[in-house]
Amino acid sequence: MRTFSRGFALNTNNMKKSILTLAMAAICGSGMAQDPIYQLPNSDFEEEFVVGFNGKNINTGWKTITTKEPLNWHGFPTMNGKDLITSTGRIQGDKLRPSDEVRPGSKGTKSVYIKATKIWSVLANGVMTSGRVNSSDEKTPDNPAKNYNYSPGGTYKQNNNKNTNFYPEFTGKPDTMKVWVKFVAKDATINSEFPYASVNAVLHNYERKYQDPEGTTDYSDVKIAGASDLKIGEKGYDKWTKLTLPFTYYHTAENNEPAYMLVSFSTNTKPGKGTDGDMLFIDDLEFIYNSELKTATYDKVSLDFSTSNQINIDKVYNPTLLKVTSNGEGATISRNYDAATGLLTITIKGNDITENERNYHTYKIQFAAPTTSKKYDAGLIVTVDGDVNPEQKSSINIYEMSNNTYMMQLSNFVLGETTPVGNIVLTGLKADESKVGMMNFVSTQTIQISEGTDEKYAGFWMGPSLGDVPVEFKGKKTDERFFCNIDINMGQIINVVFGKDFTVVNDQQAVTADEAGTKDVILNRSFAQGWNTVCLPFNVKPTDIAEGAKAQEFSGVNANALDFAEVTEMQANTPYLFFAPQAIASGKVLENKDVVEGVAKSVTKEGYTFCGTYTLTDMQGKYGVANVEGVQKIMRGAAGSSLAGTRAYFTTTNTKANGMRINLGGNGITGINQINAENVQNAAAVYNLQGVKVSNHGTTNLPAGIYIMQGKKVIVK
Repeated sequence: MRTFSRGFALNTNNMKKSILTLAMAAICGSGMAQDPIYQLPNSDFEEEFVVGFNGKNINTGWKTITTKEPLNWHGFPTMNGKDLITSTGRIQGDKLRPSDEVRPGSKGTKSVYIKATKIWSVLANGVMTSGRVNSSDEKTPDNPAKNYNYSPGGTYKQNNNKNTNFYPEFTGKPDTMKVWVKFVAKDATINSEFPYASVNAVLHNYERKYQDPEGTTDYSDVKIAGASDLKIGEKGYDKWTKLTLPFTYYHTAENNEPAYMLVSFSTNTKPGKGTDGDMLFIDDLEFIYNSELKTATYDKVSLDFSTSNQINIDKVYNPTLLKVTSNGEGATISRNYDAATGLLTITIKGNDITENERNYHTYKIQFAAPTTSKKYDAGLIVTVDGDVNPEQKSSINIYEMSNNTYMMQLSNFVLGETTPVGNIVLTGLKADESKVGMMNFVSTQTIQISEGTDEKYAGFWMGPSLGDVPVEFKGKKTDERFFCNIDINMGQIINVVFGKDFTVVNDQQAVTADEAGTKDVILNRSFAQGWNTVCLPFNVKPTDIAEGAKAQEFSGVNANALDFAEVTEMQANTPYLFFAPQAIASGKVLENKDVVEGVAKSVTKEGYTFCGTYTLTDMQGKYGVANVEGVQKIMRGAAGSSLAGTRAYFTTTNTKANGMRINLGGNGITGINQINAENVQNAAAVYNLQGVKVSNHGTTNLPAGIYIMQGKKVIVK
């Protein structure tokens, strides 16, 4: 566990073999990843020269000679190769020297120069490299198999060498190299055969050593990018010139992770050519990382940011239609979409953003704002590799858009309360409204996770570094409740569950097999005060629905009555009579019910069948249960009558069944009829089939006929 100054901790114990561990290590600097290197050290050449060679040999007349080099840059004093050559070359102190002459506008006081000189009557170019010089053939300096610069350059600590870094480590992907040079050609002119000095930079991986010049060896598996100017002096001699050299990325190496930057300067483009005394001054070398927009299109139409960094598009945002590229090879492009306002912010950060925090550009697109929004608060549970993290409080916003799609935004998502990920936005969600009272959503998308807004984790959001992230989403919503299950592929599947699973049981549709399982139930049917028929796709105690509620099951037939017996629990898909002490409104929530597929059952006793139903049922010829003057009876339905779902009715072949009394068991026999009689006297208004109110006191004293009371048809004989 690593604790940070902002007050949160990183625990990666549960993130096995995951890129999450690596990403967080890189972000938080836990030492698991190499520190980024975007510039070569001492590239302004202001550091003091250090000893490269201190010794004596026959070439020095056995006198001690000291030659120096700029720190972390190398020339002849630390060269490698054939002993005869190195013993001569290392003492050539005048080939690489410091200078007080600096480029125009410099804030420094030093530069360096390299000088061409003859060794054993052979012209040796002045050279300086970030790697190491190798020379094994003094007679043919243009032989690339023997004479070259290379990296990594191994070790050389003899002769009191203090400039031992031959590993020009480099992790950036620059777009341009800028450097100031001044070429002083002693005898050359533009018309000479070899009139130019040169600089060549090659970014390569760690697979094997790279050398410049390459010769006949194929280095396509090593090289990542290159930049060069082989005509230094073409614009004139003896004056400082600022070179701006773009890098070309080859994309030929399987491993494109940078490891080294080999930069080589020479007093002549051709080895061994030029004039004794040619000098190349060098100052202020810098690598530039671009962070600007290159191209942008939406739905194949080009977007113009030339006059402003914000434009308007009067459409609903669809991330798959937006294509953005940057002029930075290693730049990162992140999208931060605010679903609440429709504003998309595109941020392009240069590859060196960790060291150059101002190297970014933003571009904004105002898309159509949502028409409605709803915020849901609930618990959030994250599971990683089977390990369930503790529930945390969270919020999700759902936005309805003008094109009849929806957007979901989970803001400031933190993995396991310790690993800040960012904002997760899903767009273009299409609602399946086939389930009455509930919307269902299913979507598979590839998204980019943007930085969160919680200042507690500022600078530590890992989402943008993940790039394209596949997401599988399933969700459901009502006006008051939202539940979703999100699988986020971050190298391994991160499962996110928001809220408690639920389903809606309504009076128009049966629950499907896909809805089965342990979950909360929103019961979208009402109960009138008194006795009601009921059939539900889960076991439930009457008192779970309402305090004081009771239920009775069909138990038999007794002479001219149907017998019912009291039960303490109603079984799934089975019809019952249910007594509500008070009217119960639609929308009752029942927690943690084992919901099964809605296949209504029937109970048959001696020629009478009590049938459950989940859909609207035509009641013509069937028998409903009605309260007739305080007594429960079965009444035959006439033409046009119907019964809503989650209720029950009777069928029988007995032609004299109409008006048959129901005997209620237990307390129902002695007390229920009296309660129902009281209910009748205080019932809601009663209407005829034309919608005209005919009573405020139930069906008492009404003439025979069919009436509507509390939303149900009632037959009075």
